Amino acid sequence: SLNILNQKPNNFAVSDEEICDPNCNSRGCWGKQPEDCLECRTWNNMGTCVSSQCDIGFFGNQTSMTCEKCSPECETCNGLGEFDCLSCRHYTFYNPNFGNRMECVSDCPTHTRCSTIGNVCEKC
Repeated sequence: SLNILNQKPNNFAVSDEEICDPNCNSRGCWGKQPEDCLECRTWNNMGTCVSSQCDIGFFGNQTSMTCEKCSPECETCNGLGEFDCLSCRHYTFYNPNFGNRMECVSDCPTHTRCSTIGNVCEKC
């Protein structure tokens, strides 16, 4: 376990009770909470170190080890783009103009309706 740093860099706290959150890496922390880490052991979810999973609407960027926001219509995703959605917040539309590519939309396009299974927009 890591000791909490005092307010001066490179000075470690002496008390045994002052232990960093387990999600902090070996650089230490300024307090006991996961948002007090100097750096995260694994994922940084908007300033809070987490062990494994980013919140819904975010994905784990393997390069920066940060949780980044998905495109607004994505519920889950594997990248920043609008076509990187794995599941949708509102409706799923398989666009016939782009090889039935999955798109997440706020409303079903004209001449489609929402199916009862999984909020999928289908041709009328």
